[in-house]
Amino acid sequence: MSPTPITELLHPSVSATGQHLRFILASGSQRRRDIMGLAGLTFIVQNGPGGEAEIGPNDEPDARQLTVRNAEIKLKAAIAANRDRVPWNVVIIAADTTVAIDGHSLDKPTDTSEAKAMLHELRGRQHDVITSVAMSYAPLRQRGEILSHSVVSQVTMRDYGDDEIDRYIATEVPYDRAGAYGVQDSDFNPARSVHGCYLNVVGLPLCAVRGLLPPEACTFAHAHVYTTCAAHEGGDTS
Repeated sequence: MSPTPITELLHPSVSATGQHLRFILASGSQRRRDIMGLAGLTFIVQNGPGGEAEIGPNDEPDARQLTVRNAEIKLKAAIAANRDRVPWNVVIIAADTTVAIDGHSLDKPTDTSEAKAMLHELRGRQHDVITSVAMSYAPLRQRGEILSHSVVSQVTMRDYGDDEIDRYIATEVPYDRAGAYGVQDSDFNPARSVHGCYLNVVGLPLCAVRGLLPPEACTFAHAHVYTTCAAHEGGDTS
């Protein structure tokens, strides 16, 4: 599903009950766009510079707080970029994901050596994947309020070989992945098992989105999100 053109989103034809909720996704992640589309949500992408710079593990050692702070930074930038032109029934949403192991967070690798080091550290071991979702909608926006929620999943990696690591890094895919891997990358197939929300590991836990949505104003969105989320959360996928 492709993002909706901004002209359509900002001038929607909606019912008075707000059933047809629209979204602004403050993220450049293609994986988050895919998940939003999978859930049948109408959205545009608002991704670009503005506001406070995102922080890294050196700035915030607590993995959950790191993702909360970055998600809120992205959200505030999107709110500022769309100020005074967002209809009342549009939800602005942002997310941030990190991989946590041995008490520290793994960001996206910047070069081959970092990618190799991360994949070697994760190999054959369990780690946490933490995603925080930040959200704001009317009337919260008018009050400057933000809602946020964090989801943690446990991922156990398989014992992949050094040659597999080299081939995977050669694709340059790991450079766009926290922890240098994507659980959905079928050619590398890095994970032996995922316990918890699978979509959280991909980058956008719909269970968190569902929990933050205003229940009285978006039954349409809840229905689509719940159906998609229920197919991907809970239990061990090994």
